[in-house]
Amino acid sequence: MLLYAAALTIASDVISDNIDETGNQVLLLAAVDRRRWFLFGGVCVFKAIILLKRRDGISSEEFAAWWLGRHRPLAMQLPGLRRMVVNLCRDPEAVYDGASELWFDSEADFVAAYATEIGKEVAADSLSMVSRRDRLIVDEHVFHAQPAGAAG
Repeated sequence: MLLYAAALTIASDVISDNIDETGNQVLLLAAVDRRRWFLFGGVCVFKAIILLKRRDGISSEEFAAWWLGRHRPLAMQLPGLRRMVVNLCRDPEAVYDGASELWFDSEADFVAAYATEIGKEVAADSLSMVSRRDRLIVDEHVFHAQPAGAAG
């Protein structure tokens, strides 16, 4: 039996093709709209990627310890934050030392979160440790590869 968990069907893409615990194939569909990901149940999600370059005089190790140990717990308090991912660059000579991915229900929620006292604290904490901070507002497209040899 084929089961569908679908949202709006503007331009649907299969983003997950799984077999559930009862042996039914479940296709999870999502539709892409500008700056928003329509997920299962019609939840609208906004994503920002924030690229950071550490200040001169701060080692990669010190920067990683700050980002994961002090900044991340602070940022996790942003009102309306749905998900946060920190990506640390392996190359200390790269243009950026990493990128954080932040998900909110909407762009308005993202802007409102940074307008709060905790949001201002998060921004100030970040600016105290970086020489460069760039924000990318993205349209996310997720594709899952089939394992080698899997029937598709």
